[in-house]
Amino acid sequence: MNAKSVTIFGGMFRGKKLHTPEGLQTRPTAAKIRESLFNILLHNRFDDTGGLFNFAGKKILDVFAGSGALGLEALSHGAASAVFCDHSEKAQQALKKNISELRLQNRAFSLSRDMRKPGSAPFNMGAPFEIIFMDPPYGTDDIVISANALTAQGWIAEKNLWIIECAADQELNLPENFTLRKQRSFGKTALTFYTAEI
Repeated sequence: MNAKSVTIFGGMFRGKKLHTPEGLQTRPTAAKIRESLFNILLHNRFDDTGGLFNFAGKKILDVFAGSGALGLEALSHGAASAVFCDHSEKAQQALKKNISELRLQNRAFSLSRDMRKPGSAPFNMGAPFEIIFMDPPYGTDDIVISANALTAQGWIAEKNLWIIECAADQELNLPENFTLRKQRSFGKTALTFYTAEI
């Protein structure tokens, strides 16, 4: 099966095509949804400081990363660094090609980890992280299990923003320390934005 084409739509890498994993195990975020996600981020406030969101200097964690399109888009918009986690071998191959071709080896790192059991935080790669993208397979409990594990094991910065893509009819049931900041639906897909007290 041919891999789906993914292109970075904004920032310094605008127009760059990305390698994507072949097969049915990964599901790239649709281009319109990804563009809407970043438009929401860049034109809203997500904490109590009153300022608009800005990627500058932020450290990104892209969980269930696939091709890494979300984290790479964030780097294109000025994020400082990103770590991409996916335990699929095909995803790792695509991630490494994308990082290399964009010449991001000093700012982007791929980790083969099961994010339901992430282990110790990679402080040598920038942890703790401020922006967390999560786009796991729909209809699983991966989001809640991974969120609990990441917060318990030192991966997440005190000031944080989680962007979670899930099925529109899915109840996340995240812990009480998570606060929903914004939610948008796109047909069968929902984008949810949370902050968590760490």
